[in-house]
Amino acid sequence: MRIPTLVLRKFVVNPNATTTPCIEISGRPSGLVAWVLTLLQLSTETHLTVTDLCTSIKSSSLSGEFTHFIPLPHVSSTTCGFSKPIGFLVAAAAAIFFCFSGATQAREGGFILFLVGLVIGGVFVVCYFLSRKITFSVITDSGLIFILRFKPRVLDGVPVNIETTRAALDLLNQKVLNAA
Repeated sequence: MRIPTLVLRKFVVNPNATTTPCIEISGRPSGLVAWVLTLLQLSTETHLTVTDLCTSIKSSSLSGEFTHFIPLPHVSSTTCGFSKPIGFLVAAAAAIFFCFSGATQAREGGFILFLVGLVIGGVFVVCYFLSRKITFSVITDSGLIFILRFKPRVLDGVPVNIETTRAALDLLNQKVLNAA
């Protein structure tokens, strides 16, 4: 199952909310096609909303719209974490190794080949650190799994990172425990 990475448009965590949602996360899929659809006012969006009574997840696309309503007592598990693609580090090591081994065997231009390997390896290392994705998921009693995945960024001057996502998860967990 492929889970699209969202470009966040809203990330609000309000632990003191009583009448409004205490957690609101929304975004559109990342990528050129989704960006063009947004320009054409045909954007596809995903919204997660948590209140004192329920969690709702609404996803819309060109093919339709679905809303999932989950009463908080029926949330069986929540997850939050981040991942980084290790393949970038493997590619960096391979680029440096092959360019180094080629440089040691080259009679001319070996140093240049080695520098090229370092630059390519460095680009892969930077990609590794910039490609972190945060995952936030809710699992219901019936086994349905709802996953939001997004990259860390700053929204309205507020950083959205693993710490703020964990704060949202802690609030959701508290609401689930209170509802039980």
